[in-house]
Amino acid sequence: MKDIKYNQLAHLTSFCHTVQTGSISKAAQRLGLSQPSVSLQIQNLEKEMSALLFERRGPKISLTPDGEILYQIALPLVEGFENLTAAMHAKRNNVNSGEINIAAGESSALYLLPKYLAQFSEHYPGVKIRVHEGGGLAGINLLREGTVDLALGSFRTAPPDDMIHAPTFSFPQVLITSKDHPLAKQSKLSDISITDLLPYKFIMPARHLNTYGMLERAFAEQNVRPNVVLEGIGWAMIKRCVMANVGIAIVSSVCLQNDKNALHQIPLQAFPVRAYGVILRRGKVLSPQAKALLEMIDPVLAATR
Repeated sequence: MKDIKYNQLAHLTSFCHTVQTGSISKAAQRLGLSQPSVSLQIQNLEKEMSALLFERRGPKISLTPDGEILYQIALPLVEGFENLTAAMHAKRNNVNSGEINIAAGESSALYLLPKYLAQFSEHYPGVKIRVHEGGGLAGINLLREGTVDLALGSFRTAPPDDMIHAPTFSFPQVLITSKDHPLAKQSKLSDISITDLLPYKFIMPARHLNTYGMLERAFAEQNVRPNVVLEGIGWAMIKRCVMANVGIAIVSSVCLQNDKNALHQIPLQAFPVRAYGVILRRGKVLSPQAKALLEMIDPVLAATR
């Protein structure tokens, strides 16, 4: 009976890692097993459950409806077991050991995370923290793969069904110009429109950033094209280029915390407020270390985990 239960846990572990990586071979690499071993474990699991768990189309596999049900049930069990040693050491050592992996886009990593990382490191100096570049879809993929414990960022639309997003911080969008730009010398520009920007050189952010998609839609809705002179750079460089009069830009005000006196800011009523917060994979069991960090960032969300 003991062997049966152990084998079932091994089968479920291989199954969950195959779902996360989307490949039996990648799951085998992650687990340090051979591909035939993982394939056999999944076949045995299908026999145990009397259900087809994956649809196989050549090298590609996808979950069946029965596979989806089993994944939702099995994932907390597998992650709980995988975190068992860390949980025990955390209880014994007051959480002051182990590692946390966090995904964050540029805005979150530069302007939101440092405060909490400093606070966490002061309380738990023995915990190693790894921050992965992962804004938007990249962060979601890192969560799905199990590479990171949590992500910090924002969504343009509702999060995917397998994700939980708890908005904690809100920041308006603002137009930034240099101090001596013509727009900076006009006194009443709180109701500035997209068409008011067309005469001026414009800087667009990198395409993978959420703000790029928001600006693309805004210009398309007005059926206009901005005079883009620079594109594809991050927020820190955008601000420096605006200061140097390369062009004007629209940014989330979260990026301006340390540059309030170096740039002219114009409120934009027509653009939505950007909400940032912690993103978790639904059903994921957090390690004690990750939960301790979550409690600092969002105690309300942490209370539900």
